[in-house]
Amino acid sequence: MTATSEVRQSTRSGAIGLIGAAVNGAFGFVLTTVIVRTFGADGSGALFSVIGLVTIVGAVCCLGADTGLMWAIPRSPQKSEALLPVALLPTVGLSVAVAVVGLAAAGPISRALLDDGGGVGLIRLAFVGVPVIVASTVLLAAVRATRPVAVYVGVQFLFVPIVRPVLMIAAVLAGGGVLLGFAGWLLPIAAALIIAIALIGKPRKSPNSTGGTRGGDRLESTARGPLAKNDARGLGRVDVEVREPLVDGEARGPLGENAARGLDRVDVEARGPLGENAARGLGRVDSEARGLGPGVGEARGLDRAAWRLFWGFALPRAASVAIDASSMWVGVLLTGALSTQAEAGVFAAVGRYALAGLLIMQGLRVAIAPQLSRLLGVGRRREAAEVYRRTTLWIVLLSWPAYALLAVFAPAFLALFGREFRAGAGPMAVLAVAMLVNVGVGLVQTVLLMSGNSRGHLLACVAGLALNVVGCVVLVPGHGALGAAIAWSLGIVVENVVAAVLARRALGEALFGRTEMVSAVGALGATGAAALIGTMVAGRGSGGLAVALAVIVAGCLALLADGRVRAALKTVRTQLR
Repeated sequence: MTATSEVRQSTRSGAIGLIGAAVNGAFGFVLTTVIVRTFGADGSGALFSVIGLVTIVGAVCCLGADTGLMWAIPRSPQKSEALLPVALLPTVGLSVAVAVVGLAAAGPISRALLDDGGGVGLIRLAFVGVPVIVASTVLLAAVRATRPVAVYVGVQFLFVPIVRPVLMIAAVLAGGGVLLGFAGWLLPIAAALIIAIALIGKPRKSPNSTGGTRGGDRLESTARGPLAKNDARGLGRVDVEVREPLVDGEARGPLGENAARGLDRVDVEARGPLGENAARGLGRVDSEARGLGPGVGEARGLDRAAWRLFWGFALPRAASVAIDASSMWVGVLLTGALSTQAEAGVFAAVGRYALAGLLIMQGLRVAIAPQLSRLLGVGRRREAAEVYRRTTLWIVLLSWPAYALLAVFAPAFLALFGREFRAGAGPMAVLAVAMLVNVGVGLVQTVLLMSGNSRGHLLACVAGLALNVVGCVVLVPGHGALGAAIAWSLGIVVENVVAAVLARRALGEALFGRTEMVSAVGALGATGAAALIGTMVAGRGSGGLAVALAVIVAGCLALLADGRVRAALKTVRTQLR
């Protein structure tokens, strides 16, 4: 594919991701409103704390396998079926073990995290849900890597967030408390797991996860493994569709990048899942080319190499994904422990607002991550950089105005949660400014991961977490939710700066061009001017916010008179077709 074709594909996938992100964000806000309105500051603090607990534990138990599948499958789509047990068995096994330990230690955990010592049932339910969360996360990652992006978006961004508030409202109407409300939060994940299993088991027409084959070379090969016995198996000739032409007659290896990983060369005729050609009768592998020496069993040797490749990438991601998942929840838990449960509830509500703006970036991330992995896997860094820059432009144009308004009109947004949460205006403004940095650098962390540098990503995450934790310990006892917001903001900025430096090295090109910079400054300046007008006319409450939004809408309509703007919109419409 040409660079133009790659940008067009990323635009289409990104549009689907944005639609899902919009729905996810809207219903995430509905869910937060239902929780805080129904359970108050204390009850919502307990519920957010246990959601944070299960989120962090589930992320740790995934061991980075979900991102590993997103990285590996686009590079070798024909290996997807064999990759599933590699990713699923260790993660589910660990989650079950953790659940057993958690059930046994529910009492002490409840006393440590919750003000009410009677929260043992809530903790137990959380640990029962851990294996379900882990299995669902890993299988949905496989769905994203092997199916069109719309399938993943439909389950993860539409079904789960829409059903959650409905079930929690039903729980309240049934007279249930926090325990039944948390069950309503967990149940959609179990349903998503069932859907993912059905999707994985359904035959697919093409191995291409991003929308069909790309017109790449067609390889025809006669399976000749020493144990193949093709005639007995009735396999005969095997036709394999590949998305990228082979380079210098070499296969890309079980998970791609053989030369870089010390696997040297794999015969192009060896194409069984993870190299298990002998077992499946789909070809032959040169055992000496695997760096394992002669005499090593073909299927088993390459299988071990594939496990090493996959988990060599996934395990560093296991730590960083836990940090990612716990970025806000660390502050919630430490605020509850070092301050009060009410302050933890305020910070959690503020954090939900701050994270809501990231849903745009999340929607684009899941849309283009497999594409970035494929491009970087075959050394097409220029095309990958172009996809990154175009995606970053959309993220900034859609996210920066939202965060600017969130910072200025924090009292208006928090008024929707009730009077108890008005104290969160200061923390929200602090976090909104930090999020401008977060979204401003775009998908640098996705670039870093899809380039295979999961260790570099872990370095960035550890740096951010360290500042977050130290900041919480120092600031939360005296400043409550505001201290937690400052600590988290410091971690966000440092993590993204480190990731941006490493992503620049991975792409080999500048992260931002003149178009991105001018557009970003223009969007922020225009939003700032509208916010200033709104504040001067009606203050920082809902009236001022309404005025600012009216000014922004009027400005956007005025821009349509500019021929350059209309031409740009026409180009986007063309790319979406």
